[in-house]
Amino acid sequence: TSLRVAASSGEDAARLRAVLKYAAAEPPSGSLPNFTAPALRLVADADRAKRLQDLVESAEGAPAAFLALPRAHRACASFHDTAHSLVLEAMLARVRTRLAGVRNLDVWKRESGGEELFSSYPQEFATEVGEYLLTLPQLLEQLEDESEEWITRVALGAAKLLQKEVLGIREMSTAGGAQLGVDVEYILNVLAALGVDLPAAVDLEAALAQAKAKAGAGGAE
Repeated sequence: TSLRVAASSGEDAARLRAVLKYAAAEPPSGSLPNFTAPALRLVADADRAKRLQDLVESAEGAPAAFLALPRAHRACASFHDTAHSLVLEAMLARVRTRLAGVRNLDVWKRESGGEELFSSYPQEFATEVGEYLLTLPQLLEQLEDESEEWITRVALGAAKLLQKEVLGIREMSTAGGAQLGVDVEYILNVLAALGVDLPAAVDLEAALAQAKAKAGAGGAE
């Protein structure tokens, strides 16, 4: 984190300054203070003590964002990003499994007529994904300030997975397009209930229109 904070406040900071001041004496004067073992090792290594003293002085005059250990900071940032990615993947595992193969459902190619008419209700894959997303506020309530951020992340990830499946549909009948419209509308309503706005890059309505265009182009009819 910031060495400036560590070097400018608290009892530990005062102790650090005392050690560095003692180590900077040429030679150190007075009786040996009651230093800890690490402090004594620092006093014994004048070069290291001088470098640490320079670093502390630089930090004290630097902006709050000064990083004393940039490589450690980058490593921590990388670990943070990796951990977040793993958590997100874990939370999306159920959605990924449920949406896998949606593009290949026979319903998209069915012709209208008789029992083949599309349903005015969303299909099971859509309701299962939607119901899972609606449980996120309760699942993530312990995160407090970060709960909304994580709800958005998971919901956006689910929308991306659905978008990929919709765009992967190769054949679409008019009835299949109507059913897909019901499914997509249901998911969009769930996202709206969660307060999640999709970015332009994840436009489910545009993906739906593109899939329906295949029916107009003679996909399965």
